[in-house]
Amino acid sequence: MIQVLLLSTIAAQGSAIETIEVIGGKNLLASEPFTNINISHVSKEDLHGASNTIADWVVQVPGVSLNGQGGLYQSYSIRGLSRWRVRTEVNGIVLLTDRRAGNSASFIDPGLLQLASVQKGPAAMLYGSEAIGGVIAMNSVQGEQDTLELGYEDTGNGRRILAITGKENYNLAFAYRKKERSHAPNGDELNNGYEQFSSSFRYRHALTEDIELNMSWLPSVSKDVGKNGVAYPDSQIAMYPEDLHSLAQVSVKSKQWLVNVFHHYQNWDSDVLRIGKRHNLTSYQSHTLGANLYHEFDWHELPIRAGLDWTARRGVSITDQETSLKATDDITTNTLLDGQQDNIAAFINGIWDEQSWRVDFGARFDHFATNNFGVSKSDNHLSHSLGVTRKWQSHSVSLNYANAFRFPTLTELYFNGITPRGNTIGNPQLDPETSQGLELSYRHDHKIAKTTLNLFHTRLDDYIERIKLESGDRTYLNLDQASISGAEILTQVEVNDTLSYTLGYTHQKGKSDKGDYLSDIAPRKLSISGQYAWDSFEFKPALTYQLAKNQPGSGEAELDKSLVLDLNLNWYIDESWTLRAGVLNLFNRLHRTTADEDAPFHAERTVKFDISWQI
Repeated sequence: MIQVLLLSTIAAQGSAIETIEVIGGKNLLASEPFTNINISHVSKEDLHGASNTIADWVVQVPGVSLNGQGGLYQSYSIRGLSRWRVRTEVNGIVLLTDRRAGNSASFIDPGLLQLASVQKGPAAMLYGSEAIGGVIAMNSVQGEQDTLELGYEDTGNGRRILAITGKENYNLAFAYRKKERSHAPNGDELNNGYEQFSSSFRYRHALTEDIELNMSWLPSVSKDVGKNGVAYPDSQIAMYPEDLHSLAQVSVKSKQWLVNVFHHYQNWDSDVLRIGKRHNLTSYQSHTLGANLYHEFDWHELPIRAGLDWTARRGVSITDQETSLKATDDITTNTLLDGQQDNIAAFINGIWDEQSWRVDFGARFDHFATNNFGVSKSDNHLSHSLGVTRKWQSHSVSLNYANAFRFPTLTELYFNGITPRGNTIGNPQLDPETSQGLELSYRHDHKIAKTTLNLFHTRLDDYIERIKLESGDRTYLNLDQASISGAEILTQVEVNDTLSYTLGYTHQKGKSDKGDYLSDIAPRKLSISGQYAWDSFEFKPALTYQLAKNQPGSGEAELDKSLVLDLNLNWYIDESWTLRAGVLNLFNRLHRTTADEDAPFHAERTVKFDISWQI
């Protein structure tokens, strides 16, 4: 009975992934013609290692890498493109923040999320400016199963609680977690503590036989979130004392159209103490408003989808209070940014599908406008994409091309002030980035094995690079041209009903036209993970070998190779109770996960336990 339960759990997981697969790739009505098989999906059940951040989920996908300094707000990159080049969405709400490391959804407990999808390559063009590198989209939990989970990990005395309840038409979840500062294997103290409250509410209602109403709300409050860095604690202590978010959306849809409106409010502080020099308390506040109109129809028997997107940032305010810690103890207060931004876009996408051939074509027009203290900037761009797929027997080959662009953010243009990384100077003369991307994909579906090979090349003009000046300050400049290329391989083998494993490999390289190495290019990485079910137990090991990075970009340092093993064990006690145990960094290796010059060592060996009760 228990083994049947385990296998049915895995089967249910596969069913859930299939649902997300059809709604990924801006397929807002989950229509079969617009299903994108090149989108990768990760659920809670797929995790083989840590699960404290959204980055822990998506980094399992080849081509996705950790980026920045680490900690709770760990950021990520896709194919060497990071920060504001990766679009992050939760329940269709785009996240636009003013963190220099990029947008992250880790103010939401991962326990509140059901699945995450990752879209790489030219097809992400339909999403617009923030998706020049790709899209990471997440959906909050749904379903009718009442669940209570408790968790504990020994490093930092981490503890968590998750409660979920729901019926056919609604779902309510609450999560709380807290962690103290922990240590690296060499004894260094890490500034990675935090406390977080977050919740999720989803509701749906059939207005008529063909029209459905959907609503969701995700509020979150984080406190005393440590900003991890090599300068801690000797010369700098950086914290986020409070981080408040509220994400809400309402949509109405039929089988052919959808109307969606959303709002994201954020209010957070950054507290940076430079020992013996100065103390800066910086406050960030903004509203993101948006609406989407989406329609599907047939034109001469060709499936077509078209839509309008409007995204606006209002009340984007950043103020700083600086206290000198020298003899004078002077206090100065400045408004660093007081701006707004509008993006209006129209897009269209069509498909020609005949026997073993498929052609995807699309275009998107964007208009951007920003204003800060009366200084304005605007631009327009027309993006387009074309993809051709040939299928035969168990094989398929795809060739995709797209040109895209990214408008500079308010922070890159106008922010001048202190951050946890140091003094940052905006550049109002920045031009938009433009890119031309080419991707060749091969897929082979065998009875027991599925293999995907991706080769990609991206050419970027006016690439916006964050550089470090001789003074130690950071600013942004346009590089004339830059290029990023690489390869990704993923093989999934299902030996039998109880044993499966996955092999992954990622290789990236990126340079400017002058021969300088680009930042955020991930080192080569090889990973293998497995899943073995025996009786009521499930064993899930994961081994990651990351090669050294000897050609760092601006703001980076050389990165040594690392070999990390994580182990996880699930015990399905009965139909209601599940016990999970895991060991992260089993060998207690001293290593850094990114080449960021401010990145500290990774945490020491961690033992964790979770117990789940499904009522």
